[in-house]
Amino acid sequence: MLNIINEKHIEKPDILKTLFNSLEPESFVDAFLKHPPENFKIKKIEFDEQEVYGFFADLDLFTTVDEKIKIFVDKLRLFKPFDYIIRKFLTFNTLFIGTTVSEYSLFPNSMNLSEFKNKLLSVFQKSGSQFLVIKDLPSESPLLSNDENMFSKEMTSSLENNGFVILAGQALAYLPVDFDSIEEYLKKFTSKRRNNFRRKMKAGANLCLQEFNTGDNYFTDEIANILYNLYLNVYNISNIHFDKMTLSFFKHILQNTYEGKVFIYYDKNKIIGFNLCYVMNDYLVDKYRGYLYPEALNFKLFFNQFFDGINYCLVNGLKTYIMGWTAPEVKAYLGCKFTYTYHAVYIKNPIIRFVLTKLKSCFEADKRLIEGLNKG
Repeated sequence: MLNIINEKHIEKPDILKTLFNSLEPESFVDAFLKHPPENFKIKKIEFDEQEVYGFFADLDLFTTVDEKIKIFVDKLRLFKPFDYIIRKFLTFNTLFIGTTVSEYSLFPNSMNLSEFKNKLLSVFQKSGSQFLVIKDLPSESPLLSNDENMFSKEMTSSLENNGFVILAGQALAYLPVDFDSIEEYLKKFTSKRRNNFRRKMKAGANLCLQEFNTGDNYFTDEIANILYNLYLNVYNISNIHFDKMTLSFFKHILQNTYEGKVFIYYDKNKIIGFNLCYVMNDYLVDKYRGYLYPEALNFKLFFNQFFDGINYCLVNGLKTYIMGWTAPEVKAYLGCKFTYTYHAVYIKNPIIRFVLTKLKSCFEADKRLIEGLNKG
């Protein structure tokens, strides 16, 4: 494992008591509200002395389609007339309920579903948007309480009965840390895969890993700019370009909040990667990563971060490592489990609503991928 310096005792904040589905500290979600992604507009829905947050953003219908369809469409986008058609006729201003920084949508734990639905539809009808999406609703999540799962089940059922289309969203990867060492964990894999993992760990053996708490004096404007550019490197090669976080968001997190853990990887004195995490209850929640290419690839940094995350959980008595939404195929290879989220979608145009209902499996890429891996 890598040499971790500047390791500090962790204080485990309690999970938010007034909100259902929270796996992040309030300060992290607050940073999203103060510094939303590019071209996002925050919207607060107030009802019965309570409030739920969402945002307005443009939704490209090809954002989460099946990978084969997406590759085909991306090739067609190279022709400017086709790209214009998609942006003009297949991209819709949408009211989203939720955030892009929380694993799940957050709701008051005493919310009246009927009052919420009525208020939400009223706001939507007046907004001029064509789509309304309540995003990232958990479904029997092992990471949440029975009350939270029951609430989401009731909400999903209520919305479906009131004209919403229910779509499977992205799959959240997590790893139960029910073993005592990395070696014990590796025993679950074939010898070929174990050897592959060991080669990747060996590739990063000479890196230095340093841990910081957010709010540390280390995070000057210069360092914040470096880390943000590493984040952009990852964003720019991602298959999904939806929420591009801003430099002001990262600066706020790094300089003005105190609950985060930032793991920074150095080759000699050069930063080649980082990941921003939070410890909530017995979970290590991995939120953002950034890489310097090609160095990060040469050092197999993604895989080393995974095993360093496992080691951090073992050292600090954490029971689950939550790995986030992206790259499900790679995370399945690493042995992660998955829990699905669902989106509830309300569409003004009856023709588009009919088409989406008939073709909704094409927009459930993660579910199709993971089901295929499980069959294999």
